[in-house]
Amino acid sequence: MSDLIDRFTGAIGSILDNPLVHTAVQFSVGYIIVIWLAAAFWAFQDMRRRTTMLLPPYLAAGAVVLASPVFFLLAVAIYRIIRPAETVTEATERRLSQLAIAQEL
Repeated sequence: MSDLIDRFTGAIGSILDNPLVHTAVQFSVGYIIVIWLAAAFWAFQDMRRRTTMLLPPYLAAGAVVLASPVFFLLAVAIYRIIRPAETVTEATERRLSQLAIAQEL
């Protein structure tokens, strides 16, 4: 049994020592970091469109950054749940259309 475990760990070790595997892991980690930072930028831009206050965009992006590359998907999901339902432009358009309808009556 011990021989089988030694052969198995040796096979796994030889696969992980392959330079191609190292390169693939490095590219994968780099890709995840780029997606993580892009998600933080998206949260910042999205919150800027949804509020006129200065602090919330930074808080949204900071929450995604602080969630780390491991939990940023959870942070983005939570952000999507708690973000304002409409953008500032949509809210303004809705108010103006309601005002126009009220003035016609």
